[in-house]
Amino acid sequence: MTDDQSIVAGLRRALGVDLAARRMERKLTQAQLANHLDVHRTTITHVEAGDHGASLTFWKLADDFLTASGALVAACEQLREAAATRQRDKADALHDALSRAQVLRNEGIENDLCDLLGRASGFHMQKLHYYSANALAWAGEIDSELIEGSRSLALYDAAEPAQRSVAAAATVRIDMSLILLRKRQLREAVTILSPVLSIGVEHRDAGLRQQLHRELTMRQNQAPLTRDVTADIDAFCDMRGTRAERSAADRLDVS
Repeated sequence: MTDDQSIVAGLRRALGVDLAARRMERKLTQAQLANHLDVHRTTITHVEAGDHGASLTFWKLADDFLTASGALVAACEQLREAAATRQRDKADALHDALSRAQVLRNEGIENDLCDLLGRASGFHMQKLHYYSANALAWAGEIDSELIEGSRSLALYDAAEPAQRSVAAAATVRIDMSLILLRKRQLREAVTILSPVLSIGVEHRDAGLRQQLHRELTMRQNQAPLTRDVTADIDAFCDMRGTRAERSAADRLDVS
């Protein structure tokens, strides 16, 4: 476990221990607390054990019900800040690794290339080989502008605590879409990117549409592409209008 992972895990465990202590002070069972917070009892079990986190909404309700005077919310914010820092570091590492991949390709060392990408992206080695069967060819076609654009897209909300968990999920989908685009699987890339638009940041649509159309243009002379692929991209980008109508509360409540 890396240092930043240890910090996040430690903060999560400490927050769980604090919740358990406050619950027991009120002489409440996990089931009773779960009932008051409108969650399943196993959620309380896992959160108190530090197995996984909970949404900011959860901690606000728990803080209010257990009269923690903001202590639980403050600890939650500290945890989210640590997690966001770790996410930014991972994105930077992936960006650096993809740049380094160009050099490794020139050296013809496929195993080193796969290992580098695997460490940076967090993929298990077996999965990485599955998604990038021809790693050398893929690395040779890397578009630095597209990579930088996706990195900026994923980290755009990092300064907004309320959106960090959403941005973290977007990072994973964007990384996967890059792999799919490099394999010319445009339709699959469109599908996996769709949830990213639910973040609802206005200026993203035009940039993302341009990136996908640029990729399509680059492939025109390399492989036959049907007209409906372009339509898919446009429809995908146009979906933001309806997806962005989700309430802020819905977007905040990400565990």
